[in-house]
Amino acid sequence: MGVPHATSKDDYYDGDYIPKGTICIPNTWSLNHDPNVYGPDAEEFWLERHLDRTDQLKDGLLGISEGHSTYGFGQRICIGRHVANNSLFIAIATILWTMQLEGVKDLDSNVVVPNINAEEQHGILS
Repeated sequence: MGVPHATSKDDYYDGDYIPKGTICIPNTWSLNHDPNVYGPDAEEFWLERHLDRTDQLKDGLLGISEGHSTYGFGQRICIGRHVANNSLFIAIATILWTMQLEGVKDLDSNVVVPNINAEEQHGILS
């Protein structure tokens, strides 16, 4: 979920009345999984969906250069987004360089394959 904002005046959106002072929270997850933007399989990760013909990131909604709206948008977009992206890249590169990643094994020494469709049912947004 995004950062809450309050409306500065009465407004209408899709025929719904929104009074002045209403707290609005952008649903970033929904924006990043919109089937109208990313296709009917928007819940699945496909790297090609985010790259152009030269393997550079495509612009996302509203022309955001990250290809997603996780860091917000408009005047209030996160000013630390480049630091966050670079820190994440360095952390992942360091993990891949320094560690040997192996699957978890069960009691019979069989590798346990994680369920990529598993969902948390008791979280704050579930």
